[in-house]
Amino acid sequence: MKYIITMITLVLVVISISGCAGKFRGGDMGSRIYNKYDKTSEGLITQESYEKVAVSRFERIDLNSDGNATKQESKKSRFGKFMPGIMSYWFKKNDINSDDIVEKPEMLTTSDIEFKAIDTNNDNLVSKDEMKTYHKNEIFDRIDLNNDEVISRKEFINAKSPFEK
Repeated sequence: MKYIITMITLVLVVISISGCAGKFRGGDMGSRIYNKYDKTSEGLITQESYEKVAVSRFERIDLNSDGNATKQESKKSRFGKFMPGIMSYWFKKNDINSDDIVEKPEMLTTSDIEFKAIDTNNDNLVSKDEMKTYHKNEIFDRIDLNNDEVISRKEFINAKSPFEK
């Protein structure tokens, strides 16, 4: 079952990267993620707004509100129950010291690093195009293992879920 879900996810990712998917539930992944944030009047995301969404997500995972999200809490959270692949990726990404606990400061550090990676023009604001480009590239790079800018059949078949690192 896990293999089937992974393969379906990979097929959808490849289709969306190639531009064949068009719109999926109101837009591509970058657009859907972008729409979750408060924006300036110019439609740009500030670092404060980006962090606010990250903290809100963390608080929904930290079920006992002690400022730490354990693996057990992450699995029991709404995200963990309905999107275990995404939750696993989130946990690995944010557990900087690899102690199986995501502390709020760790998550804030990761959020800061991610915001700076998305903000390619370094204006401390994230545009919709920057968000879309970041998410497309992040997934494509995980599948394109030899970095030749082409996803071969072998890479596609052997690729991990886009939510695994």
